[in-house]
This record gives sequence, C-alpha cells and structure tokens, in this order.
Amino acid sequence: MKPNADEVEVTIFGPGYGECMYGECMYGECMVIHIGSGKWAIIDSCLDDADEPASLAYLRGLGVSVESDVISGRASHWHDDHVKGLAKTIAECQSARFSCGAALQAAEFVAFLYAHEMQPVKKLDMGGTELLECLKILKASKRAIKPLVEDTLIFDFDRGDLDHCLRVEMRALSPSGKQFEDFIRRIGNFPETSEKQPKGRISDPSRNHLSVAMLLTVGDQGVLFGADLEQVADVKKGWNAVVDNRRGRGPRSHVFKVPHHGSHDAHNDEVWKEMVTEQPWAVVTP
Repeated sequence: MKPNADEVEVTIFGPGYGECMYGECMYGECMVIHIGSGKWAIIDSCLDDADEPASLAYLRGLGVSVESDVISGRASHWHDDHVKGLAKTIAECQSARFSCGAALQAAEFVAFLYAHEMQPVKKLDMGGTELLECLKILKASKRAIKPLVEDTLIFDFDRGDLDHCLRVEMRALSPSGKQFEDFIRRIGNFPETSEKQPKGRISDPSRNHLSVAMLLTVGDQGVLFGADLEQVADVKKGWNAVVDNRRGRGPRSHVFKVPHHGSHDAHNDEVWKEMVTEQPWAVVTP
C-alpha cells in the first residue's frame, strides 16, 4: 500500500541467499524511503527474482513515477551485494541526486576502475563493473555526484516543507577522514587476481571500511542505517570513529538496520549504548 503524503516509510529489501558464484553466495540488500509528500530516496540496490532492481519494481508497483519522484539515490559502498542493478536504477531515476563515498569518485579511484576494465583478462569484479557503469551514466547525463564522508548532509527538508510538517535530514556518518586518506594511498597497491582465483575479478577485502553508514532524522526520531561498516581497532576508523563523532548528539535511533548482515566484525557495543534507544527495532538482512 502506498504511504500517505504525511507518512514516512522505510522499506528494507534483503532477498536472501541466491546463486553462488566464485565461492560467494550472491545476496543483496536495498532500502527505499518515503520521505513524505510523495518524495522517495533509494539506498543501494539488489535484484528481485525477475532480475530487476527491487526498488524500482516496488515503487512502480505502488504507482510511483520513479523518473520524477525519486529525489535521492546512493551507494553505501561497491560490494556486489549492494550495487547489483544500481546502474539501471540511476538511469531510470532521472531526477535523483546520486551520492556515494568520496573515495569512490576520487580521480585516483576512477582511473583505477578504467585501467582494470580495459585489461583483457584481469578485470573488475561485478561490484566494480556496476559502479563504473553508474559513473558513465551520470557523466553522460551531466548529473553531479555528491561525495560523502562523515557528517556530510545528503538532503534535508525544513519544518513545513513536507505534509507531515517535521524536519527531515539524511546525514552520512562515515567514512572518516583517515579512512578516506588511507584508501587513496592504497589504490596503487590493490591486490591483483591470483592464478588460483577465477579470471575476471579484481577485488579488495577492505572495501567495507569505506562503507557509508547513514542517519535519517525525522523530527526527534532517528533511523540508523549501518550499511556494511565494520569495527576496527583504530579509533579513527569504522564504528569507533562514528561513535566518537556522534557522542552526545541526538537523536538516538528507534530503528537500526544492523550493519554487515549481523556479522560479528561489525558489532560495536558503544553503538547500542550511545546511538540507539534501549529497545529499538533492529533489522538484519541475511
């Protein structure tokens, strides 16, 4: 059922486990948000059983004009399970302002994508290929990309702008400045595909460190989107950096999309103590 103009709705897609390729189960997750007044935002992308972006199928099923009513779209990071179908989503959501981690549109990283895509054997994995296609679509249509690091405001609406009359904002909580700088320095040293790996995939295991966690604030309530951000020892990276940056700042979130599919390497006790309410709605995608 389509939400009313004065309702905020968050829909989370996690279609479950699917075809296994290269030893990894290809699952995915995606979030669709009705901000209010018929305005929508999409975070990440996954495919439904018909190999269509789940977000587009859902919105069209509600009678939403994705060409004009989706105002914001973003990729939390470039792992396969978060970007499958994202290029088609971007192409069809023509009024959406696209945003992604600042590192993913840095000149050094874009050069890396193009360089490996041109190689006859050692090419990008599917996440890199999808992201490159997204960048090509945005460049061809002359649409700007908003770079995201901690505390970047993605969009906001003042009180009275929307039918529910509440202030709404979406803010990036990561990656930290140190993570961004470390990534740019490491691009030239990304591991190449070994002989034991299937041909056609170049990946980097630390991509989750660049994942963009986000906070949606509606009035005095919050929704925390954990993406795939992980917990690391460095206090200036990962969830440690997020907690330190948000300490003492509200609101605490009533809904928490648990990071990295509930993996232990994304758990941080302080997130639950400092950033969410005592009894939040916690959602985990498989």
